[in-house]
Amino acid sequence: MNHAGKILFLVLACAWILWREENNSAVAMGKTVSLPATWTMQQPFDTHDECERATIPFGKAYAQTLKRDNPDAQVEAAAIAPWFVTFKRQNNQGTAVVMTYHFKCWPDTVDPSKSMREREEGGR
Repeated sequence: MNHAGKILFLVLACAWILWREENNSAVAMGKTVSLPATWTMQQPFDTHDECERATIPFGKAYAQTLKRDNPDAQVEAAAIAPWFVTFKRQNNQGTAVVMTYHFKCWPDTVDPSKSMREREEGGR
């Protein structure tokens, strides 16, 4: 098997994981404070196509849950790659909280919740 064939075999042989990336920031008195992104595993899939197709129902369901649990917040969902949901809420003191959720597929050999340094040092 040539090099390209080996790479294709490895890509086709691996499973895919749907992850939710969460980015949080707050804006108060003209200053923005952002927290590091967090990643949460959602569900494994046999193929990349299955995983990509699942981003839409997962994104829609997450948006509906946010709307139900936070009726005073502005929740928007968009079906662009990757699927994302934006949550915005402003409190009485004028502080705005913005949370953005991206639904992304990664091979099961990659753990996006780990830093690039951790992955290079051998952690999954």
